[in-house]
Amino acid sequence: MPNFAVFNPRPDSLKALIYGSNDGGTTTQVLNTDTNGKLNMATVDTISAISAGTLTSVGTVSTISAIEAGTLTSVGTVSTISALVTGTLEAVSGATITTGTLAAVSGATITAGTLTSVGTVSTISAIEAGTLTSVGTVSTISALVTGTLAAVSGATITTGTLAAVSGATITAGTLTSVGTVSTISAIEAGTLTSVGTVSTISALVTGTLAAVSGATITTGTLAAVSGATITAGTITTISEANFTQFSTTDLNFTNTSFTPISSSTITRDTYKYKTYSYFIVNQTGSSVVDLQVEISSDGNNWFVDNSVSSLAAGSVEVLTSIRFLKYTRLSYKTAGNSTIDVYLDAQV
Repeated sequence: MPNFAVFNPRPDSLKALIYGSNDGGTTTQVLNTDTNGKLNMATVDTISAISAGTLTSVGTVSTISAIEAGTLTSVGTVSTISALVTGTLEAVSGATITTGTLAAVSGATITAGTLTSVGTVSTISAIEAGTLTSVGTVSTISALVTGTLAAVSGATITTGTLAAVSGATITAGTLTSVGTVSTISAIEAGTLTSVGTVSTISALVTGTLAAVSGATITTGTLAAVSGATITAGTITTISEANFTQFSTTDLNFTNTSFTPISSSTITRDTYKYKTYSYFIVNQTGSSVVDLQVEISSDGNNWFVDNSVSSLAAGSVEVLTSIRFLKYTRLSYKTAGNSTIDVYLDAQV
């Protein structure tokens, strides 16, 4: 046509409207963009794959089939993420991940579901009604509310409550204020403190039991038990811990009246022992010695309970108390110059 240009000499001024339809073209709508030309999408039903790039500030997404090497940031609600390959999830609430791998999760709260076969986790802020299974190393679990820990190595739980722990091995650390524990398979170099009831401890290697009531230890070794009260049960095959020996030797004296042995190992509280006896040796060349066992309830007032007279030089004698009181001591006297050896053998 004359006087009409076929081509627009200003291509930058060209504009077009893009329409979309959800009913096969019967009704069309102009697609909306922001000031930078990016599409505004309030709701996305399905994203088949994010292969690269970033999704930021998305309101609601029903399903993301796969995130491959991308980033999902500041998303309100994601119903299902089928697979996360090498991407990153940040600030996602209510997501369910059915397959794939989470390479790094920061600041996540697991409210329900299961974490299985996790390699290394630095910090889990909270597990609420979920399950953590077959995890290699967890540095810190800040709070475990009503979930389950199974086969977790090297975890430190600083607060919260363990409602049920199945098949756990405590290799180090401290369990404090535990209500009831059915079975502890093994405590290795840990501490169990202020526990209400422990049904069975299969093995205690180098740990410590403090204030445990009603525990049954079927195997293992208790290296040292301090301040324990055993109210019921059976102690079987105690090696050296059931026998204790105290002694004072080369005790030389010329006392003509009964004088108690001052050594605290011989004059002592004997109420804790099941049975005990004094073994006295009057050394060769000594004068004849008289001996008596004295008992006391307060450690100040003493009662003569048993005695022996005229123990000759080179002779031995065994003395034990006939009656029971809290404290026991041995007193001696001689008419000349005597030297004796005294041993107190006690059995728990």
